[in-house]
Amino acid sequence: MTWSYINWIVLFGYLLFLLFLGIKFSRDNKSSEDYFLGGRSIPGWVNGMSIYATALSAITFMAIPVNVYRSNWVLAFGNLAIIPIACIAMVFFAPFYRSLNYTTAYEYLEDRFGKFLRVSASVTFILFHIMRVAFVTYLPALALGQVLNMDPGIMVLIIGVLCIIYTTIGGMKAVVYSDALQGIVLLLGALGIVIYGVFHIDGGLSHVVNTIVSEDKFLPIKSMKWSWVDASIPSVFIGTIFSSLYQYIGSQDVVQRYNSSKNEKELKKSLILNMWITLPTIVIFYGMGSVLYVFFKEKGLPSELGNNLQVMVPFFIVKYLPVGISGIVLAGIFAAAQSTISSSLNSCATCFVTDILGMRKVKLEDKEKFLYGQITSSVVGILGTVYAFYMTRSGQGDIFVAFNSLIGLFGGPVAGVFILGIFFKRVKNRGAICGFLISLMVMYLTQGKIYGYLNGIVAIGSVILVGNIVSIFCGEKS
Repeated sequence: MTWSYINWIVLFGYLLFLLFLGIKFSRDNKSSEDYFLGGRSIPGWVNGMSIYATALSAITFMAIPVNVYRSNWVLAFGNLAIIPIACIAMVFFAPFYRSLNYTTAYEYLEDRFGKFLRVSASVTFILFHIMRVAFVTYLPALALGQVLNMDPGIMVLIIGVLCIIYTTIGGMKAVVYSDALQGIVLLLGALGIVIYGVFHIDGGLSHVVNTIVSEDKFLPIKSMKWSWVDASIPSVFIGTIFSSLYQYIGSQDVVQRYNSSKNEKELKKSLILNMWITLPTIVIFYGMGSVLYVFFKEKGLPSELGNNLQVMVPFFIVKYLPVGISGIVLAGIFAAAQSTISSSLNSCATCFVTDILGMRKVKLEDKEKFLYGQITSSVVGILGTVYAFYMTRSGQGDIFVAFNSLIGLFGGPVAGVFILGIFFKRVKNRGAICGFLISLMVMYLTQGKIYGYLNGIVAIGSVILVGNIVSIFCGEKS
């Protein structure tokens, strides 16, 4: 499939602008606090868009419409759950972290429960995000490579190397401002697909709505009932609240934004923006899936696409959108990938310097923290990019997914430990460690046996239950 040189100019112009942002913000990095926390001066709207863009990876950009194309809108209630989660974060977690003035979330775990849980949570976070960088780079590169008839390995290098450069030299400010820009590009790109599709369907929007409702591809009646094994509205909504708590209470890439804000007022603005932008996101991304379903039902799936629906979105962009517009929209997929990667690089560097190197008896000078932060950011990016490149050559993505899932089991238990520390004053070291370890065991044993969105309920519930029982029977006092 050919692509106009105008589209290439638009795409590479966008990528070069990101590099310019990294160089620009590198001049503001006078200390480690500037590098890791943006000098604690980030405006609320920038932080809000940054949190939003970090959560919406390129995989999400391509996967949500495909899921809707194949099924319905039930998973939209997972996105809707961000509203109560953001409210909880605004009332409890954000003010809590602002009052403690930590650089990483895991410093609190040492103060509350000792070094074991701090190091365990921090190392797990770093390992998970190295794998995440690889995954978020590999899948979009694979899809874009197929659509543009390019070597996916080259696409991996373009995405990875550029992101490493502007994140490493620009620090936190480069990350959040580029994330904010990329969140806007991502939304506008998705909206462009929806608008183009609607105007090229006979009957327009009303025909799309009538089709998905009549074919039970909106919200089926059976999805209203609770289920432990299948997607349903209540299980997706409640399950997402619990599974996403980790991101807002114990995941450094989001918690880092709490202390990078100018003040608590700006922090609340960022969470409010993150909360309300969920509504247009649902309409646009899930609407995209419905529009593409009706569009291809009417015109037929092209033979070039075949049964490979995973590349449906980039395929539609390249084949159907006008020249220039398709370049901007495809930049949205690059934007989604890079916003996730850049946040991972900077937050991993923060964790390594603060939680690993910072625990040594010999304290680091501020210049050393700055230098080690840049080195760590580069190393994490290189490891993720190299592994993504390796997967394009070996085709061993399934092994990677299995390992990524195993590391991902730690999220719920870590969130449970934070909740124990903040809300259960009776629980001390022994109870928290036992709750954490038993929760890991429960998560491993129940993997694949309950609906994935409900893992958070099981993980957090088991930590809280075991932590309190052990503390009571072991006589630990508050």
